Amino acid sequence: MKNVESKTSNGKRRLPKDENKMIGTRIRKRRRALKLKQKELAEMINISDNYMSKLENGNAQLSIAILKDMIRALNTDDNYILEGTVNAASAVPAETLNILAEVEEDEFHYINRILAYHVEFLKGFRKKRK
Repeated sequence: MKNVESKTSNGKRRLPKDENKMIGTRIRKRRRALKLKQKELAEMINISDNYMSKLENGNAQLSIAILKDMIRALNTDDNYILEGTVNAASAVPAETLNILAEVEEDEFHYINRILAYHVEFLKGFRKKRK
C-alpha cells in the first residue's frame, strides 16, 4: 500500500483516498461478519449513520478516537483495520482457542489437515451460493 499523505489547508495530514477506501472496505467486511447493521455500529461508537456510511465508503477520515472505539466494537485490532493484516490470536474466537489448547503438539498436523479440508469445502460452498 502506497503511503502518500496529503495535507489540508490547516496543515493536518490526510490519508490518500484509495487508502481510506481500503480501510472502509475492511470496516464494512468486519461489520457484516458480525451481522451488524451500519446504524447499530454507528450507535455503538457514538457517530451518525451518515458518518458511518462515509467511513465505509472511504469518503471520511478516521480519527484516532473513533478508530479505538471501532476496534473495540468490531472485536478486532488496528492492524486489520489499517493494514488488512490479522493477528492470529485476535482473529480466532476464544472458544476455538480453548478447544485447540487441548490438542497435543504432535497432533497439530492432523488439525491442520482437517482445517484445510473444511476451508476448501467452504470456499466451494460459497461459490455455489453466489
